Amino acid sequence: MKKIIFIIFCASIAYIWCFYYDGCLKPNDNFNRGIAFYNNKEFLTASSYFKKAAAKNHVLAQYHLALMYDKGFGVKQDKIQAGIWYQKAAKQGIIEAQNNLGLLYLNGVGVPQDVKQAEQWLQKAAQQGHIEAQANLGTLYINDLVIQDFIQAIKWNQTAAEQGNTQAQYNLGLSYEAGYGIEKNLSKAISWYKKAAGKDNVEAQYHLAKLYQTGQGVPQDIKQAIYWYEKAAQQGGKLEAQFELATIYYKGQLVSQNINQAIRWYQLAAEQGHLEAQYFLAKIYYYQQNFKQAEIWYRKAALQGYVKAQFSLAGLYENAEGVNQDMKEAAIWYRKAAAKDFVQAQFQLGMMYYDGMGVNQSFVDANIWFTKAAEQNHIKAMSNIGLLYYEGYGVPKNLTKAASWYHRAAELGNIDAQFNLAVMYKKGKGVIRNLTEAEHWFTKAAEQGDIYAQDALNNLYE
Repeated sequence: MKKIIFIIFCASIAYIWCFYYDGCLKPNDNFNRGIAFYNNKEFLTASSYFKKAAAKNHVLAQYHLALMYDKGFGVKQDKIQAGIWYQKAAKQGIIEAQNNLGLLYLNGVGVPQDVKQAEQWLQKAAQQGHIEAQANLGTLYINDLVIQDFIQAIKWNQTAAEQGNTQAQYNLGLSYEAGYGIEKNLSKAISWYKKAAGKDNVEAQYHLAKLYQTGQGVPQDIKQAIYWYEKAAQQGGKLEAQFELATIYYKGQLVSQNINQAIRWYQLAAEQGHLEAQYFLAKIYYYQQNFKQAEIWYRKAALQGYVKAQFSLAGLYENAEGVNQDMKEAAIWYRKAAAKDFVQAQFQLGMMYYDGMGVNQSFVDANIWFTKAAEQNHIKAMSNIGLLYYEGYGVPKNLTKAASWYHRAAELGNIDAQFNLAVMYKKGKGVIRNLTEAEHWFTKAAEQGDIYAQDALNNLYE
């Protein structure tokens, strides 16, 4: 009797476990319940059913579980787990899993980055007709330098583009514009760009705008350029489109100059970290004499290494514009820009060493930076090197070298060099005395308004 009671008790427990806790459900039942909850956006509950089915090798449950880990639906986002379950589903032929696994390998997310593995999985899905995989494969063959193959890119992009995939349509447009694996054809490029742009593909909108702006493949049409730039800038938030729009309005390119519109678009791009936009926004504020705002945006770009902003920020500190004058700070920023071969910064840093402003006076260092600038054809730097050799500042005095540097600068129109070279010819210092040459260079300087050169001319032959 006790044995019968015990059997009945166990059966009751088993029934309760099956009925209330789904313990008797087969993998497909668990999956179907999971799908029902998934479609109802009850992701947490859906994930529990998918886990049960996936653990018993239900391939669709494995794919959906991977998707939930990938997106963070009902579970904490976990790209490693996503990769594990995509791999299981992909190996059993689920093409969506193959595509997604390929993308994980391509980007090195959740799995080690492996372009060959990415190519392999994308190919499997693409060959079975997965349109997104075809487009992804086409993109891979264009962009990846390791396995770049423009012929294969055309094949897969054409296949996906003809089925309406906007990424593939953009890729085809790019291929026709640049001549990637196919004869360059701007008309066909524009045709594919239009298809993709009309479906809000941001890159296609941007490239289409560029072609309208420059009149390549289409009659130049600034209104169409602005239209497509605005689409890319507003809908897609493309920074380059925002920047181009701002520049059109700033420079008044085929439209009336509109500084307010320029500020609007530069500001949008600048706030998202676009360095050139930050610089040009600062430049506009500078010209409007809003030096505080200019300093803010110059500094943002300068701190990220934008050399023109570094030079401009140094100028603010040197000239006390929007900030307290601080020659040491100016020297710091000039040095940063000079170290990147920005010629104007090299010259200004040389001047600071020459004058002892913000740095300890050093004619040796002045000569170093003037020479770097002169090597980039900075005319005033050439003239200043001539002065250093003439006076023997930081270098051994050498009138021949002084005359040589003055001559280089004078030929390029530097008024001080012209006057000083004329004096050297008049006195025969560093050159053979030659009054004709002296007259020539005094005349050059006088024509540029040097009153001392005019006086020297008047008294040259006395």
